[in-house]
Amino acid sequence: MNATFRDFTGDDAVRVAAASLSRAAGEPIAIEDINVRGDEQRRNHAIRADVECHREYADAVVVSLFASLEWHLGSALKGDSTWGIATNRNRIPWHLQAAIEATQRSASLPGLRRVLQAWLTNLENRWPDVQPLAVFPAFATSREG
Repeated sequence: MNATFRDFTGDDAVRVAAASLSRAAGEPIAIEDINVRGDEQRRNHAIRADVECHREYADAVVVSLFASLEWHLGSALKGDSTWGIATNRNRIPWHLQAAIEATQRSASLPGLRRVLQAWLTNLENRWPDVQPLAVFPAFATSREG
């Protein structure tokens, strides 16, 4: 992924434009151009690192989802039970939604995301009374608690 002119703003954009014109005219490249290239390389590295981080996070969330489904889904389909401050039926849609959002943010696993959305829709139709997972009291803000 290379930075384009649109990735630069302000003074950087002016330097990139000037450097492009200088090269086109056969003029020598200024030291500032090298700094812009260094900035561009750092920016590209940061973008690649962010993309990779989001993909790895999505993978981890999907693994967590399947672990949760393996643990809770069978009993939740038969009936609901409370565990801590929530029920198993509260947890399953939360895990599905978290995995959908993580795969969407990372632009990864689109086929699996469609399956997860279908499962979520099916369970929401099957369990219309299920409320969103409550915030654990220790993490609640004054508005939530």
